[in-house]
Amino acid sequence: MSKKIFSGTILLAIAVMFLASCSKEAKFRKNLSGTTWSVISSTDDTISTALAFGYILKYRFDDCKKKDEPCSGLYTLTLGSLSQNVNFTWVMNDDVLTITPDSSSGSNIGSVRLDFTETDKVVATDVSNGRAYTLQRQ
Repeated sequence: MSKKIFSGTILLAIAVMFLASCSKEAKFRKNLSGTTWSVISSTDDTISTALAFGYILKYRFDDCKKKDEPCSGLYTLTLGSLSQNVNFTWVMNDDVLTITPDSSSGSNIGSVRLDFTETDKVVATDVSNGRAYTLQRQ
């Protein structure tokens, strides 16, 4: 009897973890989809310096609610009246956002782990190097 209870408890725990991870991904996708976010601070010295000099870095995530399909977006780097745009696709897997720039851009954005600290702020931590970027919803 105790083996059945233990087995049932393990199965229930696995089911809860599976449902929790699905709802987390859906929540993150909903928070990003159809919104624009500006980088407001960073632990990356290059980005921090650029922000201090007046650069504006924005990510626009086009409306997309289909799971497991790449969604489109636009990265914009602006300084005064000069602006550079890079189209990208994005996908969510659990709490990791992967951004793939248009192949013609020569840019490499990568994958970040998201932590929504508030409804309008998110900390994105680069999976490869641990640098953090704080973004605010526009």
